[in-house]
Amino acid sequence: RLSRIWMSDATGAAVASALAVTASESPSPSRRLSSGGVKNNMAKLVDIDLSANALGPEFCEALAKLLVVAPVLRVLNLAQNQLTPACCTPLVKALYATMSLHTLDLSSNSLCGTNLADSSADGIGDLAAGLKSGTSLTELDLSNNALCGLRAVRIFGERVTRGTYNLAAVEHLLGAFDDDRMRLKTLRLD
Repeated sequence: RLSRIWMSDATGAAVASALAVTASESPSPSRRLSSGGVKNNMAKLVDIDLSANALGPEFCEALAKLLVVAPVLRVLNLAQNQLTPACCTPLVKALYATMSLHTLDLSSNSLCGTNLADSSADGIGDLAAGLKSGTSLTELDLSNNALCGLRAVRIFGERVTRGTYNLAAVEHLLGAFDDDRMRLKTLRLD
């Protein structure tokens, strides 16, 4: 388990890239002691909790490389970071890098932007398209992301989700649920 580490976006990207490179390299005789342990530990890593950091787009780009060398990772918590719409496309690439990830927590970020002036459903659209293309995710938490907008949206018949949402962002997510390849069982929005 990797958790309780505070990192900025640049530091997180550097750490993720270094771990990915070190774990994927074939150890030379001079590096056998240093990289062999990282490779073995990354192959066993099942839970990464990097919540409450200052991670952003740079880290998300490096994350895809890291997930390739973490083949049994089941839980990834990126809640309470500074993830913006620009982070969604690299996150989708990261999801394709592992088919073992079942739980992804992206709560309390800014996946639709940081205010109404820069709000956009594009990032959520990218994420929804990735979900439709087939990932192993069964649980996705997007709560407290200000899915942008000024009105509540009725979702799934009688059940009303509280909050203010961007209709386009929610429609992207609902469209993903209509796809047969979707494995997602739990989606948290409020």
